[in-house]
Amino acid sequence: MGDSLFQLPDELLFTTLSQTFPCRDAQIRAPHAAPCQNLVIHGTEATGKSAITAALLQALQEELKYVIINSIECITARHLYESTVAKVAEALQWQGAATRCDSVSQMVVELSKMLKYPSYPANFRFVLVFDGIDRQREAPITLLPALARLSEIIPRITSVFIVTSPPASFLRTSFVPCIEFPNYTKNEFVTILNTTSLPTAPLPTTTIQETTELWNRFTGAVHDALARAASRTLPSLQHACTSLWPRFTAPILAGTHAPREFSKLMVAARVHFQDESLLDPGI
Repeated sequence: MGDSLFQLPDELLFTTLSQTFPCRDAQIRAPHAAPCQNLVIHGTEATGKSAITAALLQALQEELKYVIINSIECITARHLYESTVAKVAEALQWQGAATRCDSVSQMVVELSKMLKYPSYPANFRFVLVFDGIDRQREAPITLLPALARLSEIIPRITSVFIVTSPPASFLRTSFVPCIEFPNYTKNEFVTILNTTSLPTAPLPTTTIQETTELWNRFTGAVHDALARAASRTLPSLQHACTSLWPRFTAPILAGTHAPREFSKLMVAARVHFQDESLLDPGI
């Protein structure tokens, strides 16, 4: 693996990940240049932090071992400690790990038994991913600084913290590399929607090219109308496009408008763009 934490083996792997997660090339390549004991990945909701981290680690599982601990699934700090120990034991196929951990200190003892003292290859690396750790319930104020020092006690460990908006020096340790996942721009939103949600069949009386061109303009219009007010994340914008597309194209199916009459189609669909129940049926 060399000195890097996540060293991409070849360009083919990067291309595969890039196609799976469009508009995130910089974030996919960033860990390659981050040889570190701790790594902070931060960004707003639905920007690909967790998915890309999991996919990258999955692709590199022949070179390292890892576990992902989701704080949303841990109802207390003790639950977090026990989940961490249990998942590490499962990943290493370790028998006899403690089932009860009341503190960080006890968790460190159990992790040391599995990762510090046994003999491993010189380049062995174990990655602990704490997903959503900033939203951990019943967390003591010393939790994050303590987790950041795991690698000082167990050098084989690299800790990855996935958070929304990290405060300055929240790990109380020396320089920690950070990878930001900013919200998508309009062009990125449209590119992703045109890549992942493009209609596979042409509309009746139209060609696939005409349908594609209409969809491209439609997704941009949906973003302009709803992105700032109601659909600020990629999943919500995808849902909005899926819900509005049949209503937007209804005049084409009825034969009253042609696919190239985009302005007239927008006027006809204006009432649907203003209907909040389409975005949230519970309203």
